[in-house]
Formats: sequence, structure tokens, C-alpha cells
Amino acid sequence: MTSGLPEGSSAYRFWHRILLLDILNVIGTRKVDYFALDVDGAELYILESIDWNQIDIDVFTIETDQNRDKIIIVDCLIVELPKRLSACSGLDKLFGFMTEFESLTLGDLRECATHLVKSSPDDIEASYVDEFVHSKPS
Repeated sequence: MTSGLPEGSSAYRFWHRILLLDILNVIGTRKVDYFALDVDGAELYILESIDWNQIDIDVFTIETDQNRDKIIIVDCLIVELPKRLSACSGLDKLFGFMTEFESLTLGDLRECATHLVKSSPDDIEASYVDEFVHSKPS
């Protein structure tokens, strides 16, 4: 895998030593509250190397001296954010009913649990539906 960074730059040398995901794995998290990026012209390359499906970054500060890069970086973020929202929405559709457990009717719980089982039949046994519905206090 190549980085696409200018050879000889400090960012190029750093990229070949360690990736952001490696750092997060070492400290045991995939969540970053604040990420500041200032690598003198290599910002776009680093942003493109981030696996957005595995890392959750809340706030970015990206410093760049080139207006063209600012536009490209914002464009990349605009493209990626809907993908992340879509992924989160999909998870909410599958598991969100569990946070509304007490307010849902038994019929709604059964419907939601059935949907979850159908989405992962190799991982969740069909009996989960009845077990989940019966665990709701009367």
C-alpha cells in the first residue's frame, strides 16, 4: 500500500512508521474527541488514509496554507459524513428498540426483535424473539 505522500517529506516518513488506527488500538479505543491535523501540505493524504468505518472522530481542526486543499478537504468530509450517518442509522434501526424497551408494546418488541434476528440469522437464534419479549415486565 502506498501513502501518496511526497517522498522525503516528514509526513511520508511518519506514515510509513505508524497509522492512526495503530495508535488507537494501542490505547484501546476507536473514539477521538478532538483531532488536530497540521502536517504542512499532506493533510489530504492523511485524511484519505483514515478508515472512517473504524474510527469515530468528533471534531477536526485542519490547518493548511493552500486554499485548494481546504476546498478538497471540506469536500472529502462532506462526502464521508453522510456515509457515517447512514452506518449509524442502520445500527439504530437494528438495535435502537432496545433503548425503548419499556415504552414499546409487546407487539412492537416482537416485530423489532424479529427484524434483528432476520438480519443476522447465523448469529442470533430465532428463540431470541420470544426470550426478549418475555423479559419485559408486565
